[in-house]
Amino acid sequence: MKIAAKTVAAVQYNARPVGPLAVDTVVVVCAANGAYALPLAVMLRSALEHLDAAYRLHAFVIDDGIAPADKERILTSLTPQATVSWMAPRREGFGGLPVWGRMPITTYDKLRVAELLPPEIEKAIWLDCDLLFQHDPAELWRTDLAGRQELMPFGRCSYHG
Repeated sequence: MKIAAKTVAAVQYNARPVGPLAVDTVVVVCAANGAYALPLAVMLRSALEHLDAAYRLHAFVIDDGIAPADKERILTSLTPQATVSWMAPRREGFGGLPVWGRMPITTYDKLRVAELLPPEIEKAIWLDCDLLFQHDPAELWRTDLAGRQELMPFGRCSYHG
């Protein structure tokens, strides 16, 4: 099933290959189910509200059952600065992991980000859907990782879950 693309955002399912991204594209990855469709929209919109105008945002969303109408609402809330790629989750090897209440299976999707993203994506920022940007995400994107594979920013981040 494909949702019609609005002029505000591009829609791709299982996007492979994505092709070359613009040099100034912030790539984010997150996972959401239907219960987190609204927080996902708020998080993406807050990122765009604070994003440097010279940058674009490409969100790879691991879709664990977001309704087509909710996807349409999410896309309509975004600006032309954003592109969204909806990806089907892979769940092999997750058997036996605890899943309950506020800990759905999407909690574990971050463990497979490198396998899910197209090979041309060399850098991505994992974002939980229940955060709100108060600063430019491009600042985080430009952070020198000094050869590390991962980085947890401290200081200017706060959790409001």
